[in-house]
Amino acid sequence: KLLIYLEEGAELTWVDDLGSSRESNSILSNYVQEIWVSKNAHLTFVKTQDFGLSTTHIDHTFINQSDHSLVDMFTFSLNGGLIRNNLHFYVDGEQVISNLNGLYVPGNDQLVDSHTVVDHRMPNSESNELYKGVLLGNSTGVFNGKIFVRPDAQKTNAFQSCKNVLASDKATMNTKPQLEIWADDVKCSHGTTTGQLSDEALFYMRSRGISQDAAKTLLMLAFVQQVIDKVENPALKESISNRVIAKIQQALGV
Repeated sequence: KLLIYLEEGAELTWVDDLGSSRESNSILSNYVQEIWVSKNAHLTFVKTQDFGLSTTHIDHTFINQSDHSLVDMFTFSLNGGLIRNNLHFYVDGEQVISNLNGLYVPGNDQLVDSHTVVDHRMPNSESNELYKGVLLGNSTGVFNGKIFVRPDAQKTNAFQSCKNVLASDKATMNTKPQLEIWADDVKCSHGTTTGQLSDEALFYMRSRGISQDAAKTLLMLAFVQQVIDKVENPALKESISNRVIAKIQQALGV
């Protein structure tokens, strides 16, 4: 269990690099984080999950935000037999900004299950949610995103997007975006897309002398780069990109 309390005006960048041995016996990991972000405080939380196939990881994150606070949340799910991420934001102040960014790249025999909740309880706040997934082999992905706008949360802006690429005919993606609004002066949207790599883009790249595997790798990396680029730390950004490239190349047998 991790407990973080940011006092008024505080700023913190927290990086969690979670993993387990690829050859270890069956592991059950149960991880809980409770986070309070006070007035005018700023939290950047970057979480990478890179486990062995024998690991089941269940993650619960609860974030409470007060007036004028900002949270940038990143969840990068790279490997694991089963990963379940439960992310809950409670917007308990005005002029609050909540940014939820997620990227999952499951491979053979891997399941990544993402459940998010953003609960807008006070007026004049904003949430932005962007999740992207590349599903390799016979992997399975799940995304269930909920946004609640309570009666007192007028002038709320809440946006949610989940986009996925099935890099294999055996991959499966299940998505369920949800909006529940009890206020009448808001701007809210939610949407999801799931598809395959563009044949036209692959043909274009191959006609320029790029191999098929290299073209697929570049297209998949370009697709997820939008999430990775939101990480401000250059070294961390490069590390995540390299790990995603390695995962895709391994799946393609490069």
